[in-house]
Amino acid sequence: MKAQISYKNILKATLATVILVTGLLTLLIWIFGDESYLRTEIVRSPNLSNFEEFKKITSPAKSNLTNDISEVIAREIAELNPQGPTQGSSDETQIAALDPEKLLDKTIQEGLKNFNPDQLRYQAGLSQIQSTESNIKEKQAEYFEEINDIVNTAFKNAETINYAYLPETNFQSIIASYDDAIGRLYKTKVPSDLLAYHINLISLLGTHQNVYAVLANFEDDPLQAYLAADFGLQIENEIVFLSNDMNQYIKDNEIFEN
Repeated sequence: MKAQISYKNILKATLATVILVTGLLTLLIWIFGDESYLRTEIVRSPNLSNFEEFKKITSPAKSNLTNDISEVIAREIAELNPQGPTQGSSDETQIAALDPEKLLDKTIQEGLKNFNPDQLRYQAGLSQIQSTESNIKEKQAEYFEEINDIVNTAFKNAETINYAYLPETNFQSIIASYDDAIGRLYKTKVPSDLLAYHINLISLLGTHQNVYAVLANFEDDPLQAYLAADFGLQIENEIVFLSNDMNQYIKDNEIFEN
């Protein structure tokens, strides 16, 4: 479940290709009406036909952030060219626009303003959780043993994300692991003293699953994927903090002491 350190650079490269080249420039063609107006050669998306097509995963995001921001920036570029494209000194057709790297950074900054991580937050269904009033040490020990078994078995064969080339990642398999873990957690009998922990655990796993669903749609919405990956690291940290809290609870209450 741990992201590779290089994910940002790799996703940013993908974002640059899709937004700056196939996204924004395509919109500019649409605005100006003629591909010959563009001095930058249009690079097409990589051919993915050689890779196995995985089942489409629905993104939990409420809108396509890449399209939204690309349209805004493309119109800003159009406003810089009120008379349309101009002729350069060498009779080359040109348009006024930001430097590509600055344009990418601007796209990301605009995306940050509009990215809503709360839409990826999963809320555990309280009515589905099975709570018990029994808080004796033996029952709590059984609970922690069951949680450990669920997490270890559900994610035992989970695929690691290949950030170097995301189309090779079987997101369907990863998300199925979360479905398995969350489904079993809902069936677990939870001592009432540990109910808050259990709710947080389900909510965090569900949120992390939503992050992967956004990453699975990185080609359709690379800007959302780029920002969601960052949010995913935050969720991983929250999971670590929760785990540390429970380890401290086990230690303080001598749950496994005879």
